[in-house]
Amino acid sequence: MKKIKTAPDIFSGKKCSGEEKKRNGDCGKFTLIELLIVIAVVAILAALLLPALNQAKMTAQSISCVNNLGQFGKVSQMYMADYNDWALTAYMKGSGYWYKMLTDTYGITEKTYHCPSEPFFEYSTAGINYGINTHTFGVSKDDNQKLLPQKGSRISMFGRDSRLVMFIDTPPMSPDYKGRIRHTSGSPTQFAPTSPVAPYESSTAWYPSYVRHRKRANTAMFDGHVQSLSYHDLRYRRNEFFNPCLKQYVDSTLQIRELN
Repeated sequence: MKKIKTAPDIFSGKKCSGEEKKRNGDCGKFTLIELLIVIAVVAILAALLLPALNQAKMTAQSISCVNNLGQFGKVSQMYMADYNDWALTAYMKGSGYWYKMLTDTYGITEKTYHCPSEPFFEYSTAGINYGINTHTFGVSKDDNQKLLPQKGSRISMFGRDSRLVMFIDTPPMSPDYKGRIRHTSGSPTQFAPTSPVAPYESSTAWYPSYVRHRKRANTAMFDGHVQSLSYHDLRYRRNEFFNPCLKQYVDSTLQIRELN
């Protein structure tokens, strides 16, 4: 009786001997069923692992973003020490926007202004991925500006340095964003606490923050430490994280104000 050839049991670890290879030309080959089983197992493992890998990637990107903001926080402290207690402001006459000052004077690299979670980046006033809180730290762009710079000691007298947002994630002027999650005007270099929070109902906002890290935004507080805030924090707990503040375009009085 002729012996029927069978494929080896590849899952048992059995190996073909030299004599078996001579007798059985199919020795060591996969059957169609075995191949389908392997493909199915690989597909199942991929389905299980890919979400975990994506989560790990997003976590790594957020950590890198935290490191960027940490540098801004530390250098802003150095700036106050170097400039007679004046806090860094959004724009300085003679020096330009705050990010230019940090790069030209303190050596912060251009890539530090790029959040790894953000696909669009340019080293420009339209393309960086972080903004400064102008309601406290002001803008000294012209002599008629109402959002005036402040001294650090004056800001600190309220005892809120660890809960006062100085820098935050903002959406750049990407062609994909303009008119959708931010206004076509404005700049990501600045942030207004009274603005909507991107990407929610923020299409008309000139200076919004951006919750790009799983519905959270990374922030650097005035004392230099970095903290993650949720959409709920930014939208409904503004009085906890953005006071003292300036009343925009009305006066430059630094005090605790209710933000609606």
